[in-house]
Amino acid sequence: MISRSVLAAVQQAPTATAMARLLLVAVFDSRTLLVSNLKGGVSKRPGAEDSTPRLGKLDETKLEAIYCELL
Repeated sequence: MISRSVLAAVQQAPTATAMARLLLVAVFDSRTLLVSNLKGGVSKRPGAEDSTPRLGKLDETKLEAIYCELL
């Protein structure tokens, strides 16, 4: 569950990107965000395919809730 203070901050965010970032940090713990990306797989950063392991996919149910909040 997301606290009222986070929802208030989301509603006052100046851009959709800022809203999404606030919601991601509220919904997912920092460890999950460090070892995951939106779709899973190898990072798209240059050189990352050689130096980093395959990343996990973020929970689709939680992502759908974020999408619904942003729309």
